[in-house]
Order: sequence, then C-alpha cells, then structure tokens
Amino acid sequence: MFKSVKTRLIVLFLLLAFLPLLALRFIAYPHALGALKTGALKNLENVGIKQAEIVTLWMRERVRDVKVAAQNPLVIQGTHITPRDKEFLLLSALLNTIKESYGYKEVLISDAEGQVRVSASEHLRGTNIFDSEGFRRSLAGMAFIYEVFPRSGAGPLTTKDDLPCMIFSSPVTSGNKVLGVLIFQMELRGINSLMKTVNLGISGETYVIDDKGLTLTELKHWPRESGSIGQGINNPLDGKPTLAVQECLNGQEGFDAEGYLNYAGVEVFGFWQWIPEFKLGILAEVGKDEALRAAYDLKVMVNRVIFGLSVSIFLVAFYMGKKISRPILSLTALTRRMAQGDLTQRAEITTGDEIGELASSFNQMVTAIGDKTKKLEETTNFLNSILLSSTEYSIMALDHQGRIQTFNEGARKMYGYEPEEVVGRRLIYSLFDAEGNGRLEEALSLTEKTGRFEIDLQGRRKSGESFPAHLTLTLRKGESTFLTVGGAPTSGPPQADTASEGRPIGFVAISRDVTRQKALEAEVQRYTSTLEKRVEERTQALMD
Repeated sequence: MFKSVKTRLIVLFLLLAFLPLLALRFIAYPHALGALKTGALKNLENVGIKQAEIVTLWMRERVRDVKVAAQNPLVIQGTHITPRDKEFLLLSALLNTIKESYGYKEVLISDAEGQVRVSASEHLRGTNIFDSEGFRRSLAGMAFIYEVFPRSGAGPLTTKDDLPCMIFSSPVTSGNKVLGVLIFQMELRGINSLMKTVNLGISGETYVIDDKGLTLTELKHWPRESGSIGQGINNPLDGKPTLAVQECLNGQEGFDAEGYLNYAGVEVFGFWQWIPEFKLGILAEVGKDEALRAAYDLKVMVNRVIFGLSVSIFLVAFYMGKKISRPILSLTALTRRMAQGDLTQRAEITTGDEIGELASSFNQMVTAIGDKTKKLEETTNFLNSILLSSTEYSIMALDHQGRIQTFNEGARKMYGYEPEEVVGRRLIYSLFDAEGNGRLEEALSLTEKTGRFEIDLQGRRKSGESFPAHLTLTLRKGESTFLTVGGAPTSGPPQADTASEGRPIGFVAISRDVTRQKALEAEVQRYTSTLEKRVEERTQALMD
C-alpha cells in the first residue's frame, strides 16, 4: 500500500500518462493480433473452401467423362472387339482422341474377364486387369475412383515412368448386363496444377491428401530431395500425422487458431476440409510468423515508444504530484480532527482551482453533517418514544437464534417480565407454551425466506398464565439501531452497523393478546349454532 498522497498522485500521473501506451500495448495490440489472426484464418477458410469446390468439380468432370464415354456404342462394341474387326482402328483412334483432348495418361477397354481389348497404348493390349480393384468394382456395376502409386509388382496399370496416377473406371453395359470396363488413367499433375492457382505468400500453400494421409500434390516446402507426391504428411517431432491431417482423416472441417507444426516443422495456421464423395482432403496452410508479421512489428514499435517516454513522464509526474499533494495533505489533517468529533474545523485553502473548490465543498460538507446529525438524533429520539410508549402491542427485536435483544413497555405488561430479565438472556420460545415451539421455529424459518409471517400461538406470562396471542414476525436487516438493550432510547447519533448493512440480522416480533377476540369469536359461534338449530326446528314443524 502507498503511504502518502504524494506517492499515490505520482503513481496516478504515471498511470494516466502511460494509459494510452498501455492500452496500445495490452488492448490495441491484442486486438490487432486477433484481427490479423481472424483475417488470416478467414482467408485460409475461403481459399480452402474454394479449392475444395474446384477439386470436387474437377473430379466430377472426370467421373462424368468416363461414364459418358462408357455409353458410346463404339465403346460398348469394344468389349468384344478384335484387331481384325474393321471398327478396331476407329475405336483406337477414339481412345487416342479422348486421351489427347482431356489429358489422360491412358484409356483402355476390357471385357468382363479383365482382358484388355483395346487401349490408347499398344503395350496394354492383351493384358489382364482382373485383379485390380477398379475393375472388380466396376464389374459390379459401380463407377470407381482411386489413386495408384507405383509399387513393385503393382500390376499392368502401373505407369512405366513410375509417376503416380489416378484411375477412373466405369462399367460398360448393354441393358442390365455388364459387358466390360472402361478405364481412364490420369497423372496427378492435373490436380496438382489446381493447387498452384492460389497465392498464400511465401510460406502458404494448399495441397490434397487421400484417405491414407498421403499427399496427391507437390508440397511447396518438402524438406527432402525426393518428390512429395505419395508421401505421408507427418509432424517431424513425433512422426505422427499433423493436426490438420488427423482432423481431415476423421472427416472434419475446421481450422486451428493457435498454430501447429506442419510437415516441415514450421508453426502454421491451417484450414482443412474432407470431401467424402471422393475420399480426399483439402488443406490450406500459412506460416504463423508471416500471417502475424504486421502485429509483431507493431509490438516492437510500441515497446520502443514506451521505453523512450518513460523517463520524461516519470519526472513530470513527480513534479505534479508534489505540487498538488500539499493542499490535499492539509485537508487530510482536517478530516482526521473531524473524525474525532470536532465539527468546528474549516479548511482555509483559497487557491482558486479544483483544490480550492474541494476545500469549499469540504466546509459545506462539515456544516451539512452537523445539521444532519442533529436532525437524526431528534428523529431517533422521537421514534424511540413512540415504540417504547406502546402498551397495546408487545414489540421485541430478536437475533437469528431468537434471542431477545429489545423489550418494550407493551411486552413488559403482556408477559410480566422486566426488560433486564429477558434482554440478552432469554429466547422468544420461553414466552410461549412449549407445545408451540415447533411451530414457532418453523415460523422463524419461513420469515427468513419470505420476509414476513403471522401465526397464532399460546403465550405464557411470567406467572404461568396462558393466553391466546397473535404473533407477527418481520425480517430485520442491518441498519441503524433504534432501540437499545433494555428498551431505553439511545443518546447521541445512532451508529449504523456497516458490516451487516443490508444483510438479515434477526427479526422483529410484534404480538398482541387476542383473549377478548377469541371469546367474541366463540360467542358468535355459539349464537350461530343456536340460530341454526332453531331454524331447523321451525322448518321441521312447518313440514309436519
């Protein structure tokens, strides 16, 4: 804690002087950082979604190509054609035209046994593709898409140049019968070129993975000399798939706003989207440092400005604090004397500024406090005289446990006890028959919840006499006291219980003797019963 006003003022001036800079450093900078991060993520999301749409359209075009071609009458004839047939050369030319026009690596037609009947490349004619997954699925009547990566003994569809290709196949049918299979083979450079149409800066890139987490496109920052197509996208620290790849393989779409390590060990922001239709994942990533470079530059500038201004600001704050603190220290001394009860003190500061205005207000406050205190004493004494002089009603103040704290004249006459016999010594339960204590305890509990409760009980005087009583309980909250222990009025200004201000601190119990009321009620009941009996007898006589 600060020990003097001067020190507090110096610190206050420093805080006020540094407030704009601190706001820039701790509010504006994080806001700018968040805005840049949001912008980067939004840009990645837009790019990723757009690339996913492009790849989806591109794949659908390839699927449509193979399906449409499979319906061509000449292709249907190709499932059982031989080189001796006159349509063989025409069909070969058609397949070469499809290959060259649409950029396919290979186009071939097989019969239902997997025998390649005709192809754009002569070396595939006569080979058998029965063991390939694409052939078997298409033979079952489904169009199929899957990627092929060169492996030793991968079969006749493996490319001679060892380049990864993607296979599109469709059944060739006549009516409901599958006669064979049409296969389009395409190099992955087609889909690879789609990923290079977007510029995400030096560190940013988009790429495609398959359902095994292997990349189908070239990676911009692949750290090894070998090509990246067909390679796993793993975190270099633990060898496991990166966060984006894991989420993508789980069929998720989303982004990471905190950053994760990519395949090159660089912390990046990323967006991913899984395309379940083709079992492909689209990833868009950009380096975290590049995305937030403007925010980092702002941080360095702010730190330099804060350091450069700190010395001059401190000197100015020290001078201003010392100048302003002198009259304030004078007012402090006056308030201490005022707190000791001396309301005759007045501030003699005439500086003509805010401090002078404060001194004038201080003097007015002291005068107003004196007047308010006098009026409050008069009001308190008046209220005490009313409460203490009431003899028709018993008025008691209770604490939370039901212990009697005040006991007015009406309570003394009703129960026969003197205030000093019960105040602070007895509980309210002792003023009523023991049979009703359970109901009284429940009434106190309900009063604490609802704020007010009324109940009829049997009161018990000091002499032992029992009488019917109507008790009204009200929740009492922390406030200035109006009765003292013993029921005598207070002297001097009332003291507020600031620790319990506004909190429940007990109850006010107001009771009255209802003996006469109960007797009247009983008399009315007897009269009513007699009248009803006479009416019944007269009615019976008339009926007879």
